[in-house]
Amino acid sequence: MMDAHAHGPGPEIPAGFEPPRSGRWRNTTRATHYQLVSSLRKPCGFCIRRHGRILERPWPLPFHPNCQCDQLAILPDWEAPMVYRTPSEIFREVGPDAQANLVGTDNLRIIRAGLVDLSEVIGTADTGWLLLAFTETVRRRKLTVPQLLAAGVDRATADRAVSMAKRMSNRQP
Repeated sequence: MMDAHAHGPGPEIPAGFEPPRSGRWRNTTRATHYQLVSSLRKPCGFCIRRHGRILERPWPLPFHPNCQCDQLAILPDWEAPMVYRTPSEIFREVGPDAQANLVGTDNLRIIRAGLVDLSEVIGTADTGWLLLAFTETVRRRKLTVPQLLAAGVDRATADRAVSMAKRMSNRQP
């Protein structure tokens, strides 16, 4: 199965699932599916990245202590209760704490500083959920320690990310 919200295989999307550009996914199978609803008030990163996703079986809730997720059944021939929203749409709808949980505190700092675009970190409607680790974002954009410091990243994190990004780049053909 292909996870339509992220690159690579994943167990969280039914076979043949294609997220609509807008609107709701329709269950054209004979089985009940389940759409995850994460609390957008104060979600953790694990849960918010699964918000709106659909499984062919019930979600194994709760995911962790204090998990506030729920799931909604999508019976055969029914539409998903929630409209599909892109990562960017969800990002813009939640507060700063949830944004940090979604992309990571340091990624959020460099997005706000204008060093990277939100879509480079979490994907687009075409790429789906991407979510790059901070070091990978630093590597792809060839960010420097002074740029990271100016964005509010602490010195130790900036030094470590740039060093790791350079090592990663040296290993790639």
